[in-house]
Amino acid sequence: MSPKPILYKLDVSPGVRAVKMLAHVLDLELELRNVDLFNKKQFNPEYLKMNPCHTVPVLDDDGVVIWDSHAILIYLMDKYAKNDSMYPRDSVKRANINQLLFCDAAIFAKVIAIMKPIYFEGVKEVTDKQKANLEDSYESIERILDGKKFIAGNDMSIADFSLVATLTSANIAVPIDLKKYTNIAAWLKTMESLPYYELNAEGMRIHEEILKKCMSQ
Repeated sequence: MSPKPILYKLDVSPGVRAVKMLAHVLDLELELRNVDLFNKKQFNPEYLKMNPCHTVPVLDDDGVVIWDSHAILIYLMDKYAKNDSMYPRDSVKRANINQLLFCDAAIFAKVIAIMKPIYFEGVKEVTDKQKANLEDSYESIERILDGKKFIAGNDMSIADFSLVATLTSANIAVPIDLKKYTNIAAWLKTMESLPYYELNAEGMRIHEEILKKCMSQ
């Protein structure tokens, strides 16, 4: 019997939360190992050997090591899903989901550009430019969601996990105007109603607590 896949994680990470939600849907038990980014444990030689980019999450599935959350989501779907509903093998549908995963990666880069200086460099506020950059992403997601229940259409996909984790993280620093972005509001309500959404919410609470503490010190 193969060992459980190991997920190296810190729950403040949107990518970690996305992977944990998908694992729950797949009924896949993971061995969870915390990586203390705040005390720079990601720079330990053993960790850098696994992940030269010193980020979380990292998945170690019986020696198969993957260190990007989007790649992890795809891998878990391909290996462990009982069907392909959340990541169809149809090339057109898959390409649509892929571009949404890449879109999420671009939005996450904007989020980390805000969070990292606050967490590690003593910055106390979000700049107007950073706010404008995220607002632009909110507008894009609002357009993408037009006429859809989920981000890729009427069916949930792995892109929903990535984007809901990223956008709810962004919302703490640059609040999403849910009266203005009604498509986002409806989608978030749908995602929040899912029984495993708490896996995102619990990490969000930790993230919000740490962020507010850093900004007030």
